[in-house]
Amino acid sequence: MPRKSRPVKADAGALGKVAAAIEAGDFPTALAEALKAWRASRGAELADLVDALGRRSREVTIAGHTAIGFQASWLRLAEGKPSPVAIGALAASIGKLIPIARTTNYVDRDIKRYRAFLDRIAVLEMLPADPRMASAITGLLERAPFTIESGRRIYQPAIDLLTELGDPRVVPRLRALVAQPTSKAALVRAYFAEALPPAADAIETAAHLGSADTRATARALTAAIAKPTANGRGDVDALMAECLAHPDDDGPREVLADVLLEREDPRGEFIALQLRAARGEVSEVERKRMTVLLRTHERAWLGGDLAAITKHRWWRRGFLDEAELQRNAAADKATWARAAKDPKLATIRKLAKGGANAAHYKAFMLSPAMCGLREIGVLSIEMLDAIGADRKLEILRVEHNLTDDAFDAFAAIDRCLERTGATRLCLVYRRAPPDVLVSRIAANVTGRERLRELRAVAACHAAMLRWSVDPWTWLGAHAALGVSRLVLELDTLQIVAERTTDGLALEIDAAGDWLLESVLRDAPKLASVVLRGGRPAMIASPGVRMAFARLRRKLTTFDCWVSALRDPDRAKRARRS
Repeated sequence: MPRKSRPVKADAGALGKVAAAIEAGDFPTALAEALKAWRASRGAELADLVDALGRRSREVTIAGHTAIGFQASWLRLAEGKPSPVAIGALAASIGKLIPIARTTNYVDRDIKRYRAFLDRIAVLEMLPADPRMASAITGLLERAPFTIESGRRIYQPAIDLLTELGDPRVVPRLRALVAQPTSKAALVRAYFAEALPPAADAIETAAHLGSADTRATARALTAAIAKPTANGRGDVDALMAECLAHPDDDGPREVLADVLLEREDPRGEFIALQLRAARGEVSEVERKRMTVLLRTHERAWLGGDLAAITKHRWWRRGFLDEAELQRNAAADKATWARAAKDPKLATIRKLAKGGANAAHYKAFMLSPAMCGLREIGVLSIEMLDAIGADRKLEILRVEHNLTDDAFDAFAAIDRCLERTGATRLCLVYRRAPPDVLVSRIAANVTGRERLRELRAVAACHAAMLRWSVDPWTWLGAHAALGVSRLVLELDTLQIVAERTTDGLALEIDAAGDWLLESVLRDAPKLASVVLRGGRPAMIASPGVRMAFARLRRKLTTFDCWVSALRDPDRAKRARRS
């Protein structure tokens, strides 16, 4: 495969055309001229300028919702002489929706499976050099998405292209990847430890800094591009800071969306669509458009640190709303520390621990940057006490084993509820609740007076027998606390008790008739019952029907499900209608 020639001298005056194009607002032309200047020196400052101009140029969308369709669109875009803007789109999506071929032949199995990825690398290698390729390839190596027998035949072409591009900005990232590997596969980690240090050394040795004038001019142009245009609508950075400072307010987000739309920034379109989606005003076509925008730009909007240490992300109203932490090996210690202080955490309302260790999770939960957090899951009494009064929570989720030290734990829970104002308490425990636990919950202690919902989640299947025999012990706590809603969860069973003017309204979601029968047999006097889930044969079984017959005397009113269960023929008619 032919390689690109490496220029050996820089043209200090080449940035004059870049400045003129920027002044005229012609960012695609400025990008093309900046790339010419970068290829003459490969300096980091010029690479930063190329990145900034690429972000300001109109995006190129690569169609295709399936891996095969996206691959075909990607290759079509690369045909002929793609524009610098199109090359940026190709580089950014180098690891997106790669079709993985199925093969049972052991010979060249990995080559056949990942042929689509190798084809993308070969295409990029034939295109004009671009620092955005180097950034994208490094990001792919950090993710290490391919778990294979040997890394040499799959990753080596990408590493060769990275070395040939010679972007010195990737050297620290490559060395960090060797020091803190992120791949799940031991063979890939071993291969990176062997292949990446020589690549980093070669890039560092061949780096051309360029003249001082060129570097200074590039820095000035990059700074000028970052400044918002004078449009009377305010500074984008200031508006972004306003959105982060008031995560519950849609006003700043609407203004920011308008400003970004005027600049043809795709983030503006995304925020506007998501704000409309929150009001239920978007069509199915617009929902698909939001998905395309998020797939294309999510990593850029998050930044490398947050993208590396989070997964299962949910965006709402244009900003990150929920996420789960990655495993510890997803990033090095410095990245974890930076991410915990990232201002973009301000819009997250719920963060799950995921595979992170307790220290990393605690650093995020207690970070001042997470000012919009509304649900906190705590792992220890110490963490409960560490949550400050500046937190305004809705849900406090306690995952500490309450059975062993229930008195100390509930004292800490009360203090935390009183400080934060949370109105919903969720208890996750490993064993069935002993009497002391339930009685402690039922104690009307200051801090629990404002609770509107109590949720109990058993995290151990061994609790099933105790639960099935005595699930109503919790109703004592429900009545004593005066909460309006009680939720009990265990594997195949969920019971929701709502307080109404006529008494308790019960909803039961059960998957087994024996479990349902035992629950109904011991039920107290209720206002109504709704049965959800389960198979038709289960809900019409003789045991369940007899339990409902006994329960009838305890009910003030019957739900349609209950009446249907007393008459199997009526149940069939109800299902047909």
